[in-house]
Amino acid sequence: MYEKENFWEVLYISERILSAHFKRSVFINPAPPHDVFIYSKDRTVSVRDQIPYSVLKTILASISHLNESRIFTRRMTHSYRRIRILQRSRQILQARVLRVTLSRDLILELPGIHIKGLCSFKHQTRLAKSLDINSSVHVYPVAVRDGVVMCSMQHPVIPEALLRQKLNQDHSHIQFECTYRLPGIKAVITTNHKIPWQAIKATAKEIGEQILIKLDGQHVQ
Repeated sequence: MYEKENFWEVLYISERILSAHFKRSVFINPAPPHDVFIYSKDRTVSVRDQIPYSVLKTILASISHLNESRIFTRRMTHSYRRIRILQRSRQILQARVLRVTLSRDLILELPGIHIKGLCSFKHQTRLAKSLDINSSVHVYPVAVRDGVVMCSMQHPVIPEALLRQKLNQDHSHIQFECTYRLPGIKAVITTNHKIPWQAIKATAKEIGEQILIKLDGQHVQ
């Protein structure tokens, strides 16, 4: 078994080699038994297999380990820097579900960051059961552990961009003031137009949270 600090390096290099071999995007599940997902051009799973960890190690025999180590180090350093920036800004990311584990954890693909994410649903079992491979979810990063971004769906704010996507042009000037409120989310919406209830309901369903609207001073048509 490889040293713990080398585990993610083995995984990353193996993904690179398999991607070049199949000429497809490849993801290896970091959790045993290391399922391998090979994606076709339309991002659907075309092949799924299990590769023992010992086989992953032997893949390294035909490559320059030192050169790949440098590539891995540069890549992970850049990724960690990106994640720290996202953590500070509390930015919400749209991720794609690569796999739903038996414990209902999600293994995610985070676009633009090039490292995998893991989202745990210990207190959101019903929501997790509704998700499947290739589902789109909105998460925000909370930590980086052993090269994996730990994500959460307990949003500190309503994803404003997500809500605006569901609004028509008549509501393009709506201002949002969002604060975290247990057990749901409180949003103050300022607008001279009719409150976009359907868009708000759709957003609440998508992020799996309750949205409470304060209507003080609102002109509701």
